Amino acid sequence: MNFYAAIVFSCIIFNSCDKNDSVDLMNRETVALKVQVDGDTFSGTKQIEFKGSVKGTGMSSANGSVQRKEVDLEGGFSLQAELTIDTTGTIQRSGLKVLKNSTNAVSEATQVGSNVVYKLVVFAADGTYITERDYIRGQEATAATLNLDGGTSYTFVAYSLNNTAAPPLITFADPANKRLSTASVKGISGNVDLLYFRKTMELNGGSTNFLSIIFEHSYSQVTTTVDATKTGYTISALTANFDSHHATADLNLSNGSLVRPVASENIAVAFSGLNTAVVQSAPILLNGETNMGRFVISTLTIGPLTQVIPPDAISGLQIIPGMKYNLKLEINPKDTYLDHSGQKAVRINGKIWMRYNLGFNTTRDADQTPYISDQHGYYYQWGRSPAVAGRGATTTNGNWNSTPAAGNNRWNLGTSGAPVKNTANDPCPAGFRVPTVAEFQDLLNWTVPSNTGSFTDSNTNFSGVKVFTSKRNRYVKILFPMQGYFSYTTSGTTYVPTGITDRGSYGSAWASDRTNNTFRYLRMTSTEVRIGSNGPNAALALQATCIRCIAE
Repeated sequence: MNFYAAIVFSCIIFNSCDKNDSVDLMNRETVALKVQVDGDTFSGTKQIEFKGSVKGTGMSSANGSVQRKEVDLEGGFSLQAELTIDTTGTIQRSGLKVLKNSTNAVSEATQVGSNVVYKLVVFAADGTYITERDYIRGQEATAATLNLDGGTSYTFVAYSLNNTAAPPLITFADPANKRLSTASVKGISGNVDLLYFRKTMELNGGSTNFLSIIFEHSYSQVTTTVDATKTGYTISALTANFDSHHATADLNLSNGSLVRPVASENIAVAFSGLNTAVVQSAPILLNGETNMGRFVISTLTIGPLTQVIPPDAISGLQIIPGMKYNLKLEINPKDTYLDHSGQKAVRINGKIWMRYNLGFNTTRDADQTPYISDQHGYYYQWGRSPAVAGRGATTTNGNWNSTPAAGNNRWNLGTSGAPVKNTANDPCPAGFRVPTVAEFQDLLNWTVPSNTGSFTDSNTNFSGVKVFTSKRNRYVKILFPMQGYFSYTTSGTTYVPTGITDRGSYGSAWASDRTNNTFRYLRMTSTEVRIGSNGPNAALALQATCIRCIAE
């Protein structure tokens, strides 16, 4: 190589080295990191399910995001429970972005409130602790500038209580050797909204870098709705709680996992909107992870009834940290209208009654008021099947029998507790029979009486009606018209019928019970409803009043 070539070669080598050194120095120079919070999110990619079930109830699932179960409750109700993932404010993990040279927020996340305080901790690529800063949401520019090395990879961890309180301090297992793998935050309350973020990124040299933080919620959030719309009544009292909640948690900064050092406990759920048909709780935070969570209702008053709900009725809930749930409970009354054995019927407390008195004109509507004569029924003497007077009649017909029916079992071959229809004398249609006193009393126990129409005593007043409304379902009613009754008198040694008595002001319906010539019946006026008792006198079987049939 000649002298000039050597000089040229040396210059090329020198310039090349100088350029590479300049690039390396630029990458390693101190650069500023600007921090911003662009929202918070709940996990939206996990699945939930009920684990286990209550005996005698069914459960089904179309997918892992919705689980349902139906529970039969005492007192004639069923409860439909549905637990769903609320995807509002959730994004996939791939949506957690670091924004460089940009201030645009990720649109899928919800916004963290202004003035929320959070801590950002910086670790080197090998996990060595570097530094930390406390920031106030919306006031990041006022914090001390965070300067780091360009061209270097860091792990950034942020956490917050989602309020204006200063985040708790970090605990290192070895304070002399602070590392990400041994860093934690201990004793965090289970009743605060703990937020966590982690991102590893390499900073660009020669320009300002931007770190966009989208926090993830560490605890679960549940909003509970109780819907009693189908009962027609309002909810006046409701107390409930979730179990499997922990008072505190320790946060592992390396991965956001939680350690719960104390045993689980109950957390109360507060509801608003009482005295309406639908009540909803404020969202509550659950610090727990379980496959057998329970939602326990200790008090629930709907209309006139206070429910007794077993503590394990809504159990087997899988609670996953960081998930947002909706728990919807629908109360369904079993009292309802139905067709039974060819008759329009109503079910109240599990017992099925004809919706009208025997002899009602079935082309009419049993619920339409004011009542007319067609909506009344026929009149029957105790223990006999022929009708002795038609609806609206003022005198009896040729079926009236002047001999009192003998025997206690004319309508019931069994007992009051286990009745058996005597088909030879019972006038009720197939599938129905004359009710017992116990069945009438049950009807009174599970309904609320009221009046409609005029309760004036008149042979032409058909409008007076006693209305019995189900205590479980305000839309279900059974109506009894004030038909009055036919009595008897004597003509020499013979019993003869009298004309109609107390129509419009008094109503009654026979029971099948008879003991020692004492007869039982349902008695109704404008001011009272009770089980009547008349006797002892065998001749009282000659009286004629209405029959309201009950299903066998």
